[in-house]
This record gives sequence, C-alpha cells and structure tokens, in this order.
Amino acid sequence: MSKQTKRYIVSDKVTEDSQKFRVGFSLFNKLCRNAGNPIKAVLLAPTKHNLDDDTSLADFLCGYNSRAIVDDLKEGRGVILPCGIPFSLESTQGFNDSGAPLIVLAVNASAAMLAKVDESHNIQSVIVVPGRAGDVAEWKQEWNPTAVSDF
Repeated sequence: MSKQTKRYIVSDKVTEDSQKFRVGFSLFNKLCRNAGNPIKAVLLAPTKHNLDDDTSLADFLCGYNSRAIVDDLKEGRGVILPCGIPFSLESTQGFNDSGAPLIVLAVNASAAMLAKVDESHNIQSVIVVPGRAGDVAEWKQEWNPTAVSDF
C-alpha cells in the first residue's frame, strides 16, 4: 500500500460486532459514493466461512439487506451498496491486486490479512474492522489509521 492510502479503523470504543460492522459499512458506502474515479469495492474476510449461518457477519448482512445478500456474496455475485456501487466478497487467500483502484472493507481483520492488504499497490482506502484488538495492534501502530466510531 502506498503512503497515500487512506486508512481507517473501527474504534476500540465500539464493542458489539453488529455495531462494528455498521460503522464499517457506513464508511465503506460513504467512501465509495465519494470516490472520484471508477473503483472496485471489496468486502475482505478471512475466509468465505465468515458468511456461514451462525456468524455475526452473516447476521449483520441479513439485517443490512436480506438473506439474499449473503447467498449472492458467497456465490461470487456483486451486491450493490446504497450509493449504487457494487461490491464483492474476497477471502484473504483469494485477494489480489486487480489493477483497479480499490476500496476495501476488511472485516474480522487479522495480522495476516493486513499483511496481504499492505502488499497491494492499488488500494485507495481501507477500513479495518478488527476481529480482536491484539490482531491489528502492530498495523495500527505502524500506519496510525483514523479511528471511526459513528455512522
């Protein structure tokens, strides 16, 4: 990632998973809406299993839109954000630098996921929703991201 990449992290003050996701998605939608050029929006999760029925991310997405959003993302179909920009799901293992400017919402972020994100040269903005605070401590110290807590 370049030094010009905008980095955000959901604040430690936000403790409930559903609220963390709400803050992250709200900023994700806002950044995509305000992007001046065509961008690719990516929901980055450790694995596609993060969308299984019993996960807090799947529960949030069902409430955010409907059950169909989870099925569409798991099957590789893009989903439209309220701002009109489509986003897709990628896992840490499948994430690559596609060449297009990216806005990434990294959920349940871990050190391994953030290392993969840091290797990308096309990320315009990244929003990190930590899995556990300790998992992102080094990244947070190195990049000093803007903490966000409201939506």
